Amino acid sequence: MAESIHKTFDSKYREYQPNRDYTGTFLDRSGLYLVKNTIPAMAYIEIGNIKNKKDQKRILVAENRQALAKWISEGVLLDHSRNN
Repeated sequence: MAESIHKTFDSKYREYQPNRDYTGTFLDRSGLYLVKNTIPAMAYIEIGNIKNKKDQKRILVAENRQALAKWISEGVLLDHSRNN
């Protein structure tokens, strides 16, 4: 599921921010207790570095938060459609 969310972010970022590189990463966090022991599947998502001034400004914009939420849900739906 996390991979599908990451792929969605990559795709959407290229679409909506064509002049900027997407530097998000996907790391396997299956060793984390919550990730390992939660049913149904879960993903640990960090949408920005709260200590970074640019990230702080981006996160405060309601439209940006809405876009992130939409992209996360699209990634979840993509994963669900691939596994059913």
